[in-house]
Amino acid sequence: MRRNTGNKAFFMFLSTFFGLIVQGYADDAAIAEKYFQWAQKAVDEGRWREAFIGLERASDFAECSSDISYLSAVVRLHEKQPRDAALTAVKFAVETDEWRHYSREQGLLLQAKIEIGFHRFRGALSLLNAVMDSAEEVRLRLLAYKGLEDWSRFTTIASTALEKYPRDVRIARILLEAKFPEPQRPLIEKILKRLPILLKTDPELASIAAPFMSDTDEARRLVAAYRSMNEPTPASISVALNFGVIDEKTAIDELFRAEIIDKTLVLSVWSLLRDNNSREQMRRCFLSYSGIITEDKDMDGFSESQVKYEVGRIMGFSYDRDFDGIFEMVISFENSIPVRAEIKDMQVIWEQYPAVMSVFVDGSRYILKPNDFFFMPLKLNGIIGILYPEITQAVLIEKALATEALFIERDSKEFIGAIERIEIENGIPIRSREFLDGRIVSETMFRAGRPISEVIDLDLDGIMETKRVF
Repeated sequence: MRRNTGNKAFFMFLSTFFGLIVQGYADDAAIAEKYFQWAQKAVDEGRWREAFIGLERASDFAECSSDISYLSAVVRLHEKQPRDAALTAVKFAVETDEWRHYSREQGLLLQAKIEIGFHRFRGALSLLNAVMDSAEEVRLRLLAYKGLEDWSRFTTIASTALEKYPRDVRIARILLEAKFPEPQRPLIEKILKRLPILLKTDPELASIAAPFMSDTDEARRLVAAYRSMNEPTPASISVALNFGVIDEKTAIDELFRAEIIDKTLVLSVWSLLRDNNSREQMRRCFLSYSGIITEDKDMDGFSESQVKYEVGRIMGFSYDRDFDGIFEMVISFENSIPVRAEIKDMQVIWEQYPAVMSVFVDGSRYILKPNDFFFMPLKLNGIIGILYPEITQAVLIEKALATEALFIERDSKEFIGAIERIEIENGIPIRSREFLDGRIVSETMFRAGRPISEVIDLDLDGIMETKRVF
């Protein structure tokens, strides 16, 4: 009901301001400000979708309000829209440089944050060099150096940040989750010393910091307290199991209660199971699992891949290769075997994975010889009793398709609704036929890959009375 009320208010808002435009009672800047105020209020009240719709309409006034573009970028990120669109919006906000509520500084920080999401760490650092020192600037700088695996600079900045921003739990969390190649005990000890204060802001730090604590009884007490007084995150399951706060059965039950599970967490819980009955229980859960397993290999908080299961069988695999928030590769499965794929502008159909039957790209369909052309973007490995797809480095190149194809099919340029089929031999076209409603309406012969003659049924009377010579 609340959602309907919000929509009604939004359309009343639109009606009001369209009236203002027609009557000329306000200039563009004033209208932009009204749009912004409405969208900001919607965000403050948690009505993100309505804010998104309103800001889309407000884009006509973005040239006189950087706040509109900035807030649009924030909302797009929250609504999991493509990062490219959010980056374009915040860049426009910075270039426009007309601020009333936010600032150019905030715009650059948000732009750097999005660049880090794209793994463009050096570009993010360049942006951060143009802003004043702040906790957010330091946090983003740490993430950028972590992404670059420049642990020397990361450690130097972290040491300074802990002194300058001792109460910032975000910085503490980055250090605890950093996976240093070498122990950084002095930095960790500072965080552990401040932990009682930091926990007031971020209770989850209890489970994140527990593995670093030398006093296992105290670590156990903190994890138990966190789980009893808060809604525990799935990530805390393996920590709680490791410290004996929960038993193996409880850990497995909690793990499979979620519709989305992280692969690293799955393997972590599995490695902690000591009882054969528990291992068998977890296998059975996997064999009947319906849900999604995600993977975040670089541990940046954004999953690059997700695998959909239905009663233990793989139904689909999605992969974001360039970290833009859009899955460039989407593969459909039958009986846990790949059968179809959408890979950017290509559509692949396998005859029997990895043997390809056909590929559609750029308006042409390449028909391959049976069991002759192979494309294996995934390898299927076992994980606790079920198959799990792992991405490979295989790339499908259109030039290779043209060389290996038996036929190439595409829409006819001569007849509406007809299909042209080009016969290929050793990568060279030898004959082309066009089919309309099952009938051949033209036939072209090739020599050395070049057309030499064509017969064609121009009036579609069933007789190819016209001949062309090239």
